Amino acid sequence: MESKENGAWEFRLTRQAQLTLFGEQEATVVTDAQSSTFVNNMVLPVHRWFRYSAGFSAAWVESVLKDECRHGPVTVFDPFAGSATTLIAAECVGVESIGIDSHPFVARIAKAKLLWRTDPAAYVKKVAALKKAAAQVVPDLEGYPPLIRNCYDDDALSTLDQYRRAYERIRDDSAASELVWLTLVAILRKVSKAGTAQWQYVLPKKQKRSPLSAERALDEYSRMIAEDIRLGHELAGPRARFI
Repeated sequence: MESKENGAWEFRLTRQAQLTLFGEQEATVVTDAQSSTFVNNMVLPVHRWFRYSAGFSAAWVESVLKDECRHGPVTVFDPFAGSATTLIAAECVGVESIGIDSHPFVARIAKAKLLWRTDPAAYVKKVAALKKAAAQVVPDLEGYPPLIRNCYDDDALSTLDQYRRAYERIRDDSAASELVWLTLVAILRKVSKAGTAQWQYVLPKKQKRSPLSAERALDEYSRMIAEDIRLGHELAGPRARFI
């Protein structure tokens, strides 16, 4: 379902709304004024995995691609692919796409998100392996710089350290492994007690009222990602290529 409140579209996280990604319902109309914001993406499957401040509206991209598809076959080339907003939208519409980005970290985020059409069971199994390995890790907070210590309380940082060390033990070349890496990256913001400003500048002196525990954040995000992967696993059509 969709509702309009205070002049902005609010997307409800129902399966019916998610299916609009796959062209089974009429696409939401997105104005040019709404095209440059990533905010609405945070309630869309896959796009919501990582908040990318330099991003833009996935719904707007889909509407543009669908318009172009009326005139014939479409192939998308995005030379500044960022966190893969355009490439994922192209997959949802069913058109071929190629993307490039020169930033190593952002490129890794994009490539991990583009694994959303892989085996959901393998991802769930890998998350369970991470938790099991983490339970056997003794956290060590020595060596973390002052900025990190100011952004996380000791309990949260201890659990994150366990997850980080556990991931190094279980990581491999599988899609599930890279998706677990992205899950850990995604929860860092939710677990931090520090506030952030526009473009994700960290404000250690500005404290959040109630950051999530690392355990709860991992559980919530892994369930969300697993559900989105199940949707993607059912999707037909060309897969995006990321260079």
